Amino acid sequence: MKNIGIFTHDLYPFKPWGQGRYVYDLASRLRTIFNGEIYVFSPSDNIKDDRHIRIFGNSHNTFGKNITFSIKLAFSIERLIKTYNLGTVHFQGGPGGLFLLAKPSVPLIYTVHHTYYQQSHYIRSQKWKKILYLWERFGYQKANYLLCNSASTMRIILNHYHLNPTRCETIPIGVDENRFYPLELERIPNSMFFLGRLDSRKGIDFLIKSIPLVKNQLDDIRLYIGGDGVLRHYLEKFIKKNHLENNVYLLGTVDDSMLNEWYNKVSMVVIPSVFEGFGLTAIEAMACGTSVIATKTDGLRDVIEDGLNGLLVNYNDVKMLSEKIVYLMKNEPERLKLSKNGKEKVRTVFNWINISQDILRTYERLLQNQRT
Repeated sequence: MKNIGIFTHDLYPFKPWGQGRYVYDLASRLRTIFNGEIYVFSPSDNIKDDRHIRIFGNSHNTFGKNITFSIKLAFSIERLIKTYNLGTVHFQGGPGGLFLLAKPSVPLIYTVHHTYYQQSHYIRSQKWKKILYLWERFGYQKANYLLCNSASTMRIILNHYHLNPTRCETIPIGVDENRFYPLELERIPNSMFFLGRLDSRKGIDFLIKSIPLVKNQLDDIRLYIGGDGVLRHYLEKFIKKNHLENNVYLLGTVDDSMLNEWYNKVSMVVIPSVFEGFGLTAIEAMACGTSVIATKTDGLRDVIEDGLNGLLVNYNDVKMLSEKIVYLMKNEPERLKLSKNGKEKVRTVFNWINISQDILRTYERLLQNQRT
């Protein structure tokens, strides 16, 4: 039996890098159902996993990051395939992903988390990344199969990367129900939680602008912001200028072990991103029975059905966002409906048991094709 090698440039299995978390959860599930070995290759150190292979350590801290990692991997992949008896290699693609210069000797699968096309299209300051989009497309053309984790990403791949649709499939990301689940906690009244990098792509500058409008109707509104980044100073100035010291709390980086508690003790989670590849925070919150407001953008609109398991707003429509926040805070029956439907969607759609079986079938099909 040939083994499977899953490769990620992101730190494994730690947040805030979502690809590393995806690989960790996927490998953990696959190891319970696959007859061979599942090896994970990443630059992370001090990992208590005898099937984790550290390669190019600390490369995530170097100039070029994934580009340097990809070039090094191109010269090492055949050696790793032989050493670990790999029958298939599974790379993590998208910005921060891996792109080989030549096709390896075994079937290559990419999970496309999001694309350089989306970054260059949606973020004005990153239009230059159209250059990297060409390298990304070249890498995907070398692949045997692509797994897109949202319908939005699949549309981008088909419409702008011009790849054969028979070599692409949409398989979402799952939630670890042992880490994210409802707790019997009393929720903080009129409270919201944001989790993510403090930068414009994650929309924290959009969200903070809505708080003065919300405060006009809910004086005790509370926004807890988890994360750090380049906009922290901007947020501190905005909070002081608008007298929001008793309404907005900058938590800094929230330890992974505390996330389930935070999801469970707030009234709702707000995800105001310009776009997402998927929307992992949304399904984690839904798994905890917490209602979600998110932007009607790539990735998030594939997770949230407006009015059914969450609410959607137009990106940068501050008035609309503030109105939705106030509406949901004042409407407990609506929050309970969204909570119930959100938990059900996680159970039926974003279930790692089903998702890992779907991915395993892809592995087995490619391994069989290689044998024949």
